[in-house]
Amino acid sequence: MSKCNTCKKEFNKDLIPKWIKNKNICEACFKLKKSQQDKKYRDKNIEKLREKKKQYYLLGGKKKVCPVCKIEHNKATTRFCSNKCYFKYEKVSRVGKKNPAWKNAKHPQTYNKLYFDYMYNTKGLLPDEIGCEICKITNGTIFDRHHIIFKSEKYNHKELNNPLNIIQVCRSCHLKLHSKNIKRKIYIEERGLEKLFGCKLN
Repeated sequence: MSKCNTCKKEFNKDLIPKWIKNKNICEACFKLKKSQQDKKYRDKNIEKLREKKKQYYLLGGKKKVCPVCKIEHNKATTRFCSNKCYFKYEKVSRVGKKNPAWKNAKHPQTYNKLYFDYMYNTKGLLPDEIGCEICKITNGTIFDRHHIIFKSEKYNHKELNNPLNIIQVCRSCHLKLHSKNIKRKIYIEERGLEKLFGCKLN
């Protein structure tokens, strides 16, 4: 145990964080002393700090042009003059192939639509009527569209997003499929996925 030079209380040196170099002062006193020093520095250099802040946030008087509305602004942290312009830009610039979630020329929203169209055309079911294809629950939960043959297995295969390879499941069954507590072999055989993908699957 050591005695603090400031408050004279005993403290354990081994518990002092490594970033505190002075080992003769307890952590509470060190933080108090540091905050006082910081306040003194801010008071002394207030004009300098304000100018620095202005240079960072307001570009030091320089102007930027918003790519959406073409209005000049001086915000350093963004290209856009407002959130409205930002969301307007995102709506156009991240559609289709421009979206980072785009896979195999099919956006996730597209393969969801293909799946729902397939279920309606083959079984006459609307999206709200499908439910979980494994446990048959139809309401009171969230449903996911699951790839029977995982994306990680056949990442660039042209049939990856084929509706035959998509199955709608509840969150509980989805976790069981990924942890292999539910065997997918029955769905591979039932839907002819080995023929569709042209290889042996298990």
